[in-house]
Amino acid sequence: MMPPGDPPLDILGMSLPIYGHRPQMAACAAGLVVSFGIHNLLQEYIFSQPGFKFGTFMTMHEFFFCAVMAGYERTLAGERVLQHSRRLTDYLLLSLVVMGSGVAGTMALSHVNMPVKVVFKSAKLLPTMLAGYFVNGRSYGAHEW
Repeated sequence: MMPPGDPPLDILGMSLPIYGHRPQMAACAAGLVVSFGIHNLLQEYIFSQPGFKFGTFMTMHEFFFCAVMAGYERTLAGERVLQHSRRLTDYLLLSLVVMGSGVAGTMALSHVNMPVKVVFKSAKLLPTMLAGYFVNGRSYGAHEW
């Protein structure tokens, strides 16, 4: 039974019978936490294997797979995947920088453990907020800092 005017949660073309903003947000947040947890456990396991030396390749493979799945999801949503509002080179540059960050973080696992990587990765929020303030003129409340 669907509440009037409240669309279901659509993920990868599947309509999940979750209605309302808060339950949908909770379902997405839980899915994100579980997915990242599984990803990090698998990554830690792979890097603990003796002789594993393919971290850069693994990270590039992850980014490629994410791009393919994002295109698939957008196609299921009825959008044109290669129709852009900005130049393709802008997206390519952004993708290369993000992938470089992922490769550097993955390579760091050769020298530090996963909790250290996660702490440093979470610290990127502050420079992102500073860039938002100076570049885009966004303002943040004291509780967000």
